[in-house]
Amino acid sequence: MRAASEVESGLPADEIATWLRQAVGTLRMAIVSNARQEARVARVAARFDVPYVHLARKPLPFGLISGARHLGVAPAELAVVGDRVLCDVVGGNLLGCLTILTRPLSPVERRPEQVLVRKIERLMLATQP
Repeated sequence: MRAASEVESGLPADEIATWLRQAVGTLRMAIVSNARQEARVARVAARFDVPYVHLARKPLPFGLISGARHLGVAPAELAVVGDRVLCDVVGGNLLGCLTILTRPLSPVERRPEQVLVRKIERLMLATQP
C-alpha cells in the first residue's frame, strides 16, 4: 500500500516511477486523465517527459483520440492502461484499443460519485468468470 504522502502528491511510488522511466525509453506514452486539475497531470507528465491530456472525459473518445494524436498513432493502436472499468476500459474498448485494468493506486475516493462508481465497478468485476 502507498504512503499517504505519495497518494496526496499524485506522483507514482518509487517502484512505479522507476518502471515508467525505463518504459518511456522504449514505448511512446501519453497521460490521458479525467482529472480536473491540469497542474497535477502536468506535474506527473513533466516528471516523465510525456505529453498529456487532462479533462479527457473518458469513456467518451475525445481525450483518447487527442492522446493518440500526440503520439502520432491511430486510436486503435493505443494500449489504454487504467484503474477504472467505466472510464478507461470502456473508453478504450469503444475505440478498439487494447485495455489493461490495474488496481487503483489509492483505495480512498474523495468525491461521493467516485465512491458509487467504484462500488458498481467492484460488483461488475465480482461477476466475471
